[in-house]
Amino acid sequence: MGLKVAPNQESFIEPNTLSLLEPNDERDYQWVPLGLYVDQQMVGFAMIGAHDFEKQTIWLDCFMIDANYQGKGYERQFFKIVLNYLLENNSLKIIYLMLTE
Repeated sequence: MGLKVAPNQESFIEPNTLSLLEPNDERDYQWVPLGLYVDQQMVGFAMIGAHDFEKQTIWLDCFMIDANYQGKGYERQFFKIVLNYLLENNSLKIIYLMLTE
């Protein structure tokens, strides 16, 4: 995929290579990878899943914009798109965000 965050952001997010293994390694969580594109160029990546229908919760496990595309408004634009997608396609009370230490 080749997307990377800025060096000072690397501690906030797991590498995309690990995120992409989750749909196969953790099948019960039904992870869905989402490519974020501008003019057919992938500029970011998100991963959603672990939807608990009873509790009406879901995880936004990963959200990142490549360092080369940061500061151009894509972060806010795509976060709104992903958030709206989650809210419009699911009955949710809580959206959990994954953080990495």
